[in-house]
Amino acid sequence: MRKCGNCGKEYEGRYCPECGEEWLEEKECPQCGAKLSGSAKFCTECGYSFGKSGKEKKSGTGARIGEWFKSAGRWIKSHLKIVIPVASALVMIITVSCVLTSVLSNKFRVGKVSKIEIGYTQEQVLEILGEPYEDTKEEYKWEYYDGKCNGILEKLSANSKAQEKALLADDESKLEKLMEEELKLTEQLEGVTCKYIEVNFAPNLNVENKTVYTVSSVLFDTAHKYGEETKEKKQVKKLELSKESAYFFENLSSINLCCQYYYADGSYKCSALNKSVTDMIVSGKNAEWQDEWGDYSHKFKLKILNSFSDKTKGFKWGMSLDGGQIDFEGLDSIDMQYLNEYENAYYLGTDEYPYLVLYSVKDKMVKELEINYQCCIIYYSAFNDCRSLNSITVPDSVIYIPNDVFKDLFYTNIYYTGDIASYCKVNGLGKYSDKVFINNQKLIEMTNLVIPDGVTNIGSYAFYNCNRLESITIPESVTNIGLNAFLGCDKLIQTEDGVKYVDNWVVGCEESAVSVTLRNGTAGIAYYAFYCKYSITNVTIPDSVKGISDYAFFACKNLATVTANGVIYIGDSAFASCESLDNVTFGNGLESIGCHAFSNCDNLKNITFNGTKAQWKDILKTYPLKFEGKYTVNCTDGNLKEKFYS
Repeated sequence: MRKCGNCGKEYEGRYCPECGEEWLEEKECPQCGAKLSGSAKFCTECGYSFGKSGKEKKSGTGARIGEWFKSAGRWIKSHLKIVIPVASALVMIITVSCVLTSVLSNKFRVGKVSKIEIGYTQEQVLEILGEPYEDTKEEYKWEYYDGKCNGILEKLSANSKAQEKALLADDESKLEKLMEEELKLTEQLEGVTCKYIEVNFAPNLNVENKTVYTVSSVLFDTAHKYGEETKEKKQVKKLELSKESAYFFENLSSINLCCQYYYADGSYKCSALNKSVTDMIVSGKNAEWQDEWGDYSHKFKLKILNSFSDKTKGFKWGMSLDGGQIDFEGLDSIDMQYLNEYENAYYLGTDEYPYLVLYSVKDKMVKELEINYQCCIIYYSAFNDCRSLNSITVPDSVIYIPNDVFKDLFYTNIYYTGDIASYCKVNGLGKYSDKVFINNQKLIEMTNLVIPDGVTNIGSYAFYNCNRLESITIPESVTNIGLNAFLGCDKLIQTEDGVKYVDNWVVGCEESAVSVTLRNGTAGIAYYAFYCKYSITNVTIPDSVKGISDYAFFACKNLATVTANGVIYIGDSAFASCESLDNVTFGNGLESIGCHAFSNCDNLKNITFNGTKAQWKDILKTYPLKFEGKYTVNCTDGNLKEKFYS
């Protein structure tokens, strides 16, 4: 009786009846001495593996693993349609995880540095910033360098250790190479400008009368040169809110606001509380900020918390402001205990101002509703299914009304309690011009209108479909006109040389326009006025134009040059995606450039500013310019080579 060297089955004859293995001349297992067929690949007693040409493999287990990998390879090959997308997704997840881990652990964030308080122990600093650079770590001072500088320092440290080993081994040739490498690295280090944090400590006695080192100062430098003292090094300051919110609650002088800030890469910066909002709002704008490191972001969240005085409630809700639109958070389902009731409706707010947001109508069959005078914003589903409503009274405190909020109100009159001046700041109400009454006059039936001096903004859809309006006077104080503010006002539109005007503002142009010259006396250019007008190659803007609204020239792909010497205000994305734009000129009266005003203007290389370099820098403090490419700003006292932004 023979035992098959391949499958282990006992049999008689030349071939195994189980696997068909041929019995060849016997050989002996060198590990256990068992007699096996000459063709055996493994020992049937101990698992020993015979390799090709009599060479031995590591073990029977190793061979079985090899067979498993072969089997897995065959399976993968037969299931490529499934394996490839799954593998790609896994690679993406791992990559994103690594990036996020890097971002979230980045110590060069003012949000992290500013968490350090005077008196913190070294252990507390470690928790916030991590380990400092090892070679400069002292009891009294810790130093941190960003990636550019830190990478060279790590190479120098490794080089120093390698030199010690070469010296001990008396390896002169290796030591010489290492010294040459050290010289090159040192030269690189001298030319590097990096971000730098310095934490200084002082000895103090703790409660147990033991000496501990606690923080005495935290310094940072945005442009540090290694080994040099620099005048720019300064104390880290707490975040100060100024112009970083996005809506002006004009009627309220003190609201508890929680603002959340994010970096351009999406990482979270910090939250900050500010009780006075009057001076910190940019009406209808996408807020931006720039921190002490020079990092910027347009990502911003404004949250009105339900309560600061009674934190046991633990419920927070908020509004994200993005591109002039409000997205509500945490309100899809809400416990009734957090709602404040007034006149048959539920509101959200703070303890001091409980009626800031109209959340929903309590009784869907109610016929009349008066909105509370504190209300600033109406939630998008507030009037769902309220088909019995005959009238709604809207106070002049309301500044934002979402699209389609009144879609179910077919037979409802909307009575606005404010005057035309306050009405102009409201976004969205004019979309229902056939239902809106101002001073007991129906908006859609107005024929002549004078907007009072002092109004700076005319909101989106303000006079939508007011087709009986024959004349309107827009004051010089207006610098921005919102989306579709005069859409459908056919009697107001005047067309001259292919350009459409309402009073002294440009509101549109004909599709065939190529070279456009705005008439003298034009005060401003409204939202979407030249939106996606691909045929336009140049526009002559008179000095009388003071405001260029959001998206005014968006995606005018063949527009090459712009000269606007009289402009004071440029809105969000005003010239975004103007791919051919390579030169722009502004006068020294320019005060504000909106978010992404020149985003995706890849060819823009020169900006001529008829003011000083200091004036230009002041303009960019609020809204740093961002587009792909490097550009030069030609000022009256010299040029500025601006950084690469994307």
